[in-house]
Amino acid sequence: MRWFVVVLLLFAGVCVADNWKYSRDFDLKKDEMYHLTFQEGSNIKDLYFRWTLHKNEGLVMHLNYDGFVHQFVLYERYHRRGYRLQLFKPDPRAITSAPYLWILFEDYNYDTEIASLRLLVHDGNRNITLTLEEKVQDVGFRGY
Repeated sequence: MRWFVVVLLLFAGVCVADNWKYSRDFDLKKDEMYHLTFQEGSNIKDLYFRWTLHKNEGLVMHLNYDGFVHQFVLYERYHRRGYRLQLFKPDPRAITSAPYLWILFEDYNYDTEIASLRLLVHDGNRNITLTLEEKVQDVGFRGY
């Protein structure tokens, strides 16, 4: 009986755990742009994001994915610590969820004014590759 419980708990742990295809921790200065390019087959999509203001423990983020602009606030100690973005359209025949990306606000250093962020990508059991990842300096507001 004990053996059955141990096997059941191990199986449940594997089923519940998120399998992130990509996981990155990085630091961004104010208005420093981060650029990622994702590819699925012949479909290529660009993602640009940056932060512009840290006020009342909130980080104002600007994101451009595939020509669609998003603006949101991430908080370090609240439920709004992360932002989820669907990367590609879901496959109606698939059982798994569509590929998505999480941007998480980890920490803010008040001395250096640098935000620490984490990027997590779930591929939804599809063949998604991260073809380009770079920091872009001094591109200004119209950089994307």
